[in-house]
Amino acid sequence: MDSHKKIHHRYLCGGLSKLKSSTEHIDTILVVGDCNFPCHRTVLAAMSTYFCAMFSSGMKESHEKVITLKGISPTHFEKVLEFLYTGNIELTYDSVVDLLQISSMYQIEALQLICEKFLANDICIQNCIINWKLALSYNSPLLEEKAFWFMTENFPELKKSRDFLELNKDELIKYIDADHLNVEKEEDVLEMVTTWLDYDLERGNKHVLEIFKFLRLPLMETDFVNRTCQKSLCVQSNKTCLEFIQKVVKANQNSNFLGLELNPCIFKLRKEHALVMVDGRRQEVFCFTLHSKKLYFLAKFPYFSNAKAACVHQGDIYVSGGSDEQTKMVKFVTEQNKWENCSDLIEPRYFHVMLSLGDYIYILGGYTKNSAKNPVTVERYDPATNEITTVGEIAHPAGKISAASYGDVIFMFGGSENCYDYVDNDIHSKPTVFHSFNTKTNTSCLYSNIPTITVGSQALTVDDTVYIFSPNGNILTLSEEKTPIIIHVLKSFDHRHFRVVNHHGCFFILQLAAPKFHDEILVLSWNPQTKEEYVLLWDKLPRTLLDSHWMKVAISKQHLRYECNRR
Repeated sequence: MDSHKKIHHRYLCGGLSKLKSSTEHIDTILVVGDCNFPCHRTVLAAMSTYFCAMFSSGMKESHEKVITLKGISPTHFEKVLEFLYTGNIELTYDSVVDLLQISSMYQIEALQLICEKFLANDICIQNCIINWKLALSYNSPLLEEKAFWFMTENFPELKKSRDFLELNKDELIKYIDADHLNVEKEEDVLEMVTTWLDYDLERGNKHVLEIFKFLRLPLMETDFVNRTCQKSLCVQSNKTCLEFIQKVVKANQNSNFLGLELNPCIFKLRKEHALVMVDGRRQEVFCFTLHSKKLYFLAKFPYFSNAKAACVHQGDIYVSGGSDEQTKMVKFVTEQNKWENCSDLIEPRYFHVMLSLGDYIYILGGYTKNSAKNPVTVERYDPATNEITTVGEIAHPAGKISAASYGDVIFMFGGSENCYDYVDNDIHSKPTVFHSFNTKTNTSCLYSNIPTITVGSQALTVDDTVYIFSPNGNILTLSEEKTPIIIHVLKSFDHRHFRVVNHHGCFFILQLAAPKFHDEILVLSWNPQTKEEYVLLWDKLPRTLLDSHWMKVAISKQHLRYECNRR
């Protein structure tokens, strides 16, 4: 928030607080239980979509001065009203669920988001299912996503829990049908489902056939399926389900003769989150799986060139440019494990950046061979049409920058006007400038300096916060006044080449190409909530690494067949 907006915000909240504590300009009274709350319609309408619609609907509530709200506690509503006027709210584990309910019921988006984040930051084995069900009940997408991810990650620990056994039919189907469910083998899912069915036989008998249609029976061993089903009272008592099972275990995707309408997903192997590495010196591509912590080869990269740029867009990987193919762009289709050609870049580039924002991919910065000037244009690529256009210019043309978006604005940090910014492994170019490009207005802006080295830095946005990781171990965030501030210093970290990936609230910091150890990979994990650091992986790779890109995507297990041999 800019300084003038911060001043305005302070005085506005102060004025609203005075209005709340006085009786001036009161135009409505909300009755909650046996308590009356004098209010101002403008404030209610500004903060609540529900009240805004109520007051402009033309219905009787839009004219009445006294409005009764039912089904909520006066104590909790008083806290909500304090938030609407001042922005102040004190959350506790005893009150947060009630406040989430009220904010969802009356469509107070700001308070609902605060409650969701409070609950999402404390998700664990004991409460993940409860929080997921809460999120579904109160239409809370952020909490729903984080709780469900935790559930899919921790399948082995949850499958025998009481909370799992009390899932309803639709919740169970959503869970077992998740592509990212962390299961070693599909037989484990069958065991889990039969336990759920037999826990409540009346419920199980009612839904057994519908649930079995979502089990990936063709991927299981037939003998195991038969043995497990024989042990289940619920399955054995349903003749139709038994007949269905016998047909499906023998099925394949072309089994039309069975006369069955089968869910296509039952033939597909599940996916695993992985860090995909596009090497800067070779055409081999491999990935590090986050569950099994193994390295696998993927389809070879289609051209040879270092100093490329890469990004993830809608689950696929896009790579462009490089010192030897400065205008080329390709796409890795993760679902098929193959590379496809895209439209060429308009301007030749290497050591540039690519960034996914909304429906588009933006290409910015970099160097051009045999040119005294660095690329100044901003190119926008539309994957839907395979068209690329020039949409503007950046304020500080440089290569080796990092970039992250906040809203419609792309922020760029550091970089160097000279490609050769290292002498004897010591950096001699230390620009600390940062600038932005607004994708709505297609205009650029130059800001003040950054208090650390940012050549070769990494930047990314997580939960509305822009993080900048410096090669000397400093971690910065962009303050409300658009001033980068140091919030943490990583221990024993000092690398020219590294990459940073966010995985559900934790940062994976991949240190690459230390001057003496180009074939080593050290993956650190840093939690911004607890500030904890720990080593996730240290390994010898099959070849040396330098100028590599690591991107997190979901890879089908059918493509994880060729494991890399360690040195």
